[in-house]
Amino acid sequence: MESEIQRDSFRRMQNSALRMKKVIEDLLQYSKVSKTEKLSTETIDLEQLVAEVLSDLEIMMQESAANVIVDQSCEIDANRSQIRHVFQNLITNSIKFAKKGVPPTIHIRNAAGPGGVVRISFLDNGIGFDEKYAEKIFQPFHRLHLKNEYEGTGMGLAIVQRIVMNHGGQISAHSREGDGATFVILLPQKRGRA
Repeated sequence: MESEIQRDSFRRMQNSALRMKKVIEDLLQYSKVSKTEKLSTETIDLEQLVAEVLSDLEIMMQESAANVIVDQSCEIDANRSQIRHVFQNLITNSIKFAKKGVPPTIHIRNAAGPGGVVRISFLDNGIGFDEKYAEKIFQPFHRLHLKNEYEGTGMGLAIVQRIVMNHGGQISAHSREGDGATFVILLPQKRGRA
């Protein structure tokens, strides 16, 4: 018969193994998106992509009472799988870092701009962060919170930044503690259009 101490030890080992598995998966994903091989791209309607991501996150959306608003839509030429990962990570982070007792609201704004660039902004009403960490949050394994406060490996935004760079784009973060966060992505627009 197992004692409570044995069950507790087993639970801890199991949790450690699951965390290690997640770290390994994230490292493999980072390695995969860090390769310099040519990406296969297709024309992607960003509003449709958001709808697909929200369908994948349906349970998380319901549990958190999250609201996602897409103000505009446009098309880009991109690797669907990688750009989908970017959107999923940023939406998930907005939900994960929501203020206690406040349903997350995420505004996604897509706008074709001058010079053949699309500007995609993710604005949320979450806990935010001190802007002095705006560059550090994109470094692998950099976390602003303790692992017992918020789940994660500290690799998500590093992967997002690498994907954006793979597409010839840039990403930046802006925030104030307690005042939500904004992530801005600049990507080349659909080829052949101004």
